[in-house]
Parts: sequence; structure tokens; C-alpha cells
Amino acid sequence: MITDYIPRLKSSSYDQSSIRSAVQLADSTSPSNGYEGYGYLWWLLGEESFAASGILGQRIFIDPANGIVINV
Repeated sequence: MITDYIPRLKSSSYDQSSIRSAVQLADSTSPSNGYEGYGYLWWLLGEESFAASGILGQRIFIDPANGIVINV
């Protein structure tokens, strides 16, 4: 189930291997200098939720606090 990956997203690890550093994950979901609603490739939607939009209409919404991932 996709919600099983939420703790891995928060910890940046998969099968005991680091996939992203905690610093990279925190930086990419922090407000940018130019616009507070955008991080590095992520739209920031409130306290802990964020989303991404692809050029061909792909979308992903992630809310780690509530264990929600929606991919369209």
C-alpha cells in the first residue's frame, strides 16, 4: 500500500539505504526566496503537505502528517 512509504519519505530511506539526505528533503519542501508557496520542485500547501505537477498533467499530493498520497 502506498501509505507504507510515508515513513520512508519522512526518513529519506528505503531498505536501510539513503535515497536523499534529510537536508535535501527539508530544503526541497521549504519555501523558496522568490515565492513562499513554492519549494524546490514542490508546491507547498500548508504546514506539512506538498504537491507536484508534471508537464503532461501528472499530479501528486503528499500529506505525511495524515498518511495521504494521491497520484493522478
